Amino acid sequence: MKLVIDRIKWLRGEGSFESKLLRSRDKKMCCIGILCSALGVRDEIMKDQAGSQRLGITTLPDWLLENPSPITDPDLFEAYRANDDPIMDEKSREQFITGIFAKHDIQVEFIN
Repeated sequence: MKLVIDRIKWLRGEGSFESKLLRSRDKKMCCIGILCSALGVRDEIMKDQAGSQRLGITTLPDWLLENPSPITDPDLFEAYRANDDPIMDEKSREQFITGIFAKHDIQVEFIN
């Protein structure tokens, strides 16, 4: 699967409290929200939700359904951590997320 992340719409680097799959006030999405959208999850379901594991959509890939932790689901945990980290530089963030998604056969392209 190829996933395009538009930097204009991508919500990142603002800390975990501010991050949402789809933040209603500005319509920005974290990397997992962008992925869920590409997988067919409707915006109204993701609106102001903190994580994919809370959506109750069992058709999502397993790695998006677990509670994100370094033990039970390190890929989801690390994707959220990298996405939300206010200190990580953009190049490192993009490389890190690209690497995590690649483990799940998702090729990421960043635009804008």
